[in-house]
Amino acid sequence: MRAVHSGAQPWRLEQLGAAAGFAIDGPVAAVMIRSAASGRLRPALDTILAGSVPHAASYADKLELIALAGLPGEGTRSSRTSLIEALGSLDVPEGSAIAVGPLGQGIGEAAWSMTEARRTLDLAPRTGRAGRPARQVRDADAFGAERLAAESIDAGARRDFVRRTLGPILEHDEQRNSQLVHTLTVWLDSGCNTAQAARELHLERQSMYHRLQRIFELCGGDPRGTGRLVGLHLATRLAPLP
Repeated sequence: MRAVHSGAQPWRLEQLGAAAGFAIDGPVAAVMIRSAASGRLRPALDTILAGSVPHAASYADKLELIALAGLPGEGTRSSRTSLIEALGSLDVPEGSAIAVGPLGQGIGEAAWSMTEARRTLDLAPRTGRAGRPARQVRDADAFGAERLAAESIDAGARRDFVRRTLGPILEHDEQRNSQLVHTLTVWLDSGCNTAQAARELHLERQSMYHRLQRIFELCGGDPRGTGRLVGLHLATRLAPLP
């Protein structure tokens, strides 16, 4: 687990993982918990892992508690989802945060999954999007766009893209202290489901329609059914990043 934590090379992880009982080609997902009580939380985490996945290991290091979950070869994604839900029952102190990394295809990708779990914890506070369930478990898959941008796209290029894509909406928010960018983000994250977005924003449906109409006027029309939709969605996800 120290090798996973430090980002060891895949060949080394395959050697160590096999000795620790992990299937070399079996799917894995990393778990990272940042908490002042990392050592105290380890037994409870081990209990959750034992009841959720076929094989796991954990390691506490100062303010971080990490684990590697060996997932079953069949029903892998549903097993990972169940693990995320089970982690929501972990009684963590205020200020703690939990992330589950993306699926690694074999023990050699364990360090990559851990890196992405760590990146998710770094990015999540900037996005304003809460984790699920209630204990704020962040799913790295839900932050895929942000993780890719933070790793691969120059910060200046990100800012230019956001400005060119959302410029009029950003200006409206700055000048009128409105929340149109946030409204657009929630609407897009909901799959353009206006009723669901209104519930999440605690708005009357008519107020939601008025906001969307103003957004559409500023961004060049209703983006549904056009190639502009993906660009708008990406821009809203990148806007909170530095």
